[in-house]
Amino acid sequence: MPDTRKSANKAPTIKDVARVSEVSVGTVSKVINKDATVREALRERVIRAIEELGFQPNALAQGMRRSGTGIIGCTISDITHPIIATMVSSAEMVLSDAGYGMVLTSHRDQLRHEHRLFEFLRQRRVDGLIGTVVYDDSQTVPDILRNARIPIALMERQFGDWFDSVVSDQERGCYLLTKHLLDLGHRRIGILTPPHQSRPGRDRIRGFHRAHADFGLSADTLLIKDRENRVDTGFRDSYAMLTQAHRPSAIIISVNELPGVVQAANMCELSIPHDVSIAACGDSDLAAMIKPAVTCFRWDAAKIGRYAAELLISRLRNNSDRPVQQIVLETEVVLRDSCAPPARGKKSSQAF
Repeated sequence: MPDTRKSANKAPTIKDVARVSEVSVGTVSKVINKDATVREALRERVIRAIEELGFQPNALAQGMRRSGTGIIGCTISDITHPIIATMVSSAEMVLSDAGYGMVLTSHRDQLRHEHRLFEFLRQRRVDGLIGTVVYDDSQTVPDILRNARIPIALMERQFGDWFDSVVSDQERGCYLLTKHLLDLGHRRIGILTPPHQSRPGRDRIRGFHRAHADFGLSADTLLIKDRENRVDTGFRDSYAMLTQAHRPSAIIISVNELPGVVQAANMCELSIPHDVSIAACGDSDLAAMIKPAVTCFRWDAAKIGRYAAELLISRLRNNSDRPVQQIVLETEVVLRDSCAPPARGKKSSQAF
């Protein structure tokens, strides 16, 4: 009777399976790869050995023998960001239903780390890539991605007409949000936004300026802070704005910065919205549940992830040569309780 013992500290190998099932390594490989030429009796014997030993085939090695690994690489900046988490979750469900697994990585908005991740995923022979990049005005990243020679679908980023992408209309959203604040009477409005080297940052700043221009105004460039958007930067930059001698009467923020901005307002003993109005680019459960609930512009982040995954699968399966598709989703303003006309009392430094 074959010896089915295995070392407690050593994972079983394909040779162990061959030994226990009394067949050749080649036969075990054929069973693993579902070769129809293997007789049923031998197939069952190999499967029993695999189960007894707890053998796990090497997915990467299998993929190298076939046409692909069945793995999709995903690069994002910060999985704790509620909108990014929604996009990734939605994309993963679509990919999983199509038989693909996802390797999730975070570039943390650092170019050097991003390049290391691209190499990491290339070495693991991923079948495709989905996600964001740090900057989409980079001159080197498009070359790196094209040289990978795999299908790519970007979320909230675009590189000309080189890759499929799904984005939201950030310019229109920020324009409408800024216009709402201007309609309320605000004239000193600050904005905390991602870097202008990324599409969301560029488009929000463009919409911010366009709304001011439509009112015959020029936005104060000293109140525009484009940089990485996190809770800590939200606190730092909003606190700096709110402690100015001529502070803004309203601030537009990225929704993931909300806890830091609320903390800064509390430290300055400013009430929202009576002393300062807050409006967010993007929506979240926190923005809707906090008191006062936060006015924002929002979009369907789940659709971004779903559409991007569908575009990627389309290229993987049978449409590798189709024209590049770039999908733009609409944004909408949601009016809540965090914005009001500027205060006229001693805490306000509203300037007209």
